[in-house]
Amino acid sequence: MKIQQKNIVMGALLLILGLIIAMQFQTVRSTTGEGLLSTQKAQQMMKQLEYLRAESQSLKEEIRILENEILSYELSEASESYLIKNLQEELKKYQSIAGMRSLEGPGIVVSISDPQNEPIYYGHYDSYLYLIDIINILNGAGADAITINDQRVLATTEILPTSRNIIINSVPVTPPIHVAAIGDAKALETALNIDYGVLHEIDKNTNLQVNIKREANIIVPRYNKVQGFEYAKPVEASN
Repeated sequence: MKIQQKNIVMGALLLILGLIIAMQFQTVRSTTGEGLLSTQKAQQMMKQLEYLRAESQSLKEEIRILENEILSYELSEASESYLIKNLQEELKKYQSIAGMRSLEGPGIVVSISDPQNEPIYYGHYDSYLYLIDIINILNGAGADAITINDQRVLATTEILPTSRNIIINSVPVTPPIHVAAIGDAKALETALNIDYGVLHEIDKNTNLQVNIKREANIIVPRYNKVQGFEYAKPVEASN
């Protein structure tokens, strides 16, 4: 809007400059048409011409100043636009880390199921313990985002066992449990399959069935609850 106003002002100044030049031409033309002028009148006309020339030069200077101001505004807007773009990218990044944005990308899905042919299985506590291990290993292997049965896993996520299910983000989850992780699929799978690691322990100590599948694209939904602090507050930077 400011640049548009400056363009209007510049146009008006250019119009005035054109009128002044036209007046100069008309003045010279009218005086030469009358023949020789008296010395006094010639001096007056010279003064008028000098004045008009000075005005013309002044307007040219004003136009130059306005052109520089317009350029400055354009550069400022370009810089501001670049800054806003960077801030928006930073905001998206921190929203993603905080779980406020849904994410997608390649990765793996780890499925944990109760034993087949056992209609009643009370191994939820086993599932809970090994689920914690799996989440920690995936985080350590560089997972960008993790979800358990569509529940986003964050630093504030609680994973608690009960007699009938597992509570994740205050939501009850029952087997089969599907842990989806976005990241380097090979690195994530290798970390879980390490010798004598978590999968070895699950196979050795439980009847749980575990399956790992690589996926070209996994969608991790956003965290739907409002996050905040009741007692904590930021520490002000010291001078």
